[in-house]
Amino acid sequence: MNCFAALLLASAAIAGPALAQTTADFSSFSQAGTGFNGLGNSVTLNFAPQVDLGFVSSGGSFGNLLGVWQDGSANHPVGGTAATSLMEYYGGSTTTMIDLGSPAFALNSIDLASWGVGEAGTMTVTFNGIRLDGTTVSQSFLVTNSGSATPALQRFTFGSGFSDLASVSFQQGSFANSAAFQFDNISITPATTAAVPEPSTPLLMGAALLLVSAAWLRRGGTRA
Repeated sequence: MNCFAALLLASAAIAGPALAQTTADFSSFSQAGTGFNGLGNSVTLNFAPQVDLGFVSSGGSFGNLLGVWQDGSANHPVGGTAATSLMEYYGGSTTTMIDLGSPAFALNSIDLASWGVGEAGTMTVTFNGIRLDGTTVSQSFLVTNSGSATPALQRFTFGSGFSDLASVSFQQGSFANSAAFQFDNISITPATTAAVPEPSTPLLMGAALLLVSAAWLRRGGTRA
């Protein structure tokens, strides 16, 4: 093995496997019926390795309740890869999202829809992110309500600033001002910046450095 190959071995030991972008949906909460299925003020979605999304609702004047419209409800949205979408039932509540399985994450895109049939016009939904270093990022999207039609999911893409996130929060409006919404198909990429090295990493690093040293000595301690 030459010096270059040894250094590649060391680099691989440090970097570890790359974590892929994945899309989390709420199809696991699908339920028969025609009403609203309340899930409590906190929900955990175990979706993929190192992707355990946690959602917590807080600050609502009338209460805090996350849940989904049941499959037979007229408010059950259409579009996207899965139609069972999470929403905050009470107006004014703030939903905070974190990835319990990774030290940080990038938020790539999200699907949004109005809360139900009969809501016309548009609403603004603002997402506020807190990064690991304490800095913040914010982005707003304009969502078109469904009117008399079944709510339809609309996809929105976040800017590059939504990376190395510790959490993202967004506030639910009220039914009265047509600012309540459903969300689904959350595309995230778990971060590797704060990953803990595998136990074998120091051994691989040591082996790589020994190989480099041996190659250098064989060449008489001079540059090639």
